[in-house]
Amino acid sequence: MEQIAESDAVAIGPGIGTHQAVAGAFFDVLKSCEKPMVVDADGLNILAQSPEKAKDAKIIPVLTPHPARPVD
Repeated sequence: MEQIAESDAVAIGPGIGTHQAVAGAFFDVLKSCEKPMVVDADGLNILAQSPEKAKDAKIIPVLTPHPARPVD
């Protein structure tokens, strides 16, 4: 959380995985962070498994759903 405190904004999700402990930490950040936040990748997968927990967020994060496609 120290890195979040020193940041102007937060991006969470890419590469974090979806294990239960990670999901718990993700929701802890969602509930406590008051900085602008972007949720992408595994963060979206975690949120999709428990969408009701989004109501606990301090701020409304930007969600970045997009269709997967190969990079040229």
